[in-house]
Amino acid sequence: ALKSVTATRVALAASPNSGEQWDASARRWTGTRQPEALAQWAVKYRDAGARIFGGCCRTTPDDIAAVRAM
Repeated sequence: ALKSVTATRVALAASPNSGEQWDASARRWTGTRQPEALAQWAVKYRDAGARIFGGCCRTTPDDIAAVRAM
């Protein structure tokens, strides 16, 4: 669960990855891309105080569009 942050003057940012996980021993990404889950997490991040959103590892313009639409 995310905790709400209200005692800051700094704009908080959230940049989650695509939902896949990096397997260091196999040196590859595993799991499934989850654009809808990424967008749902954006709402949770917003509710916790984040005001700037982006994407990290393996996110695509379509993922960011899903976040924006949510």
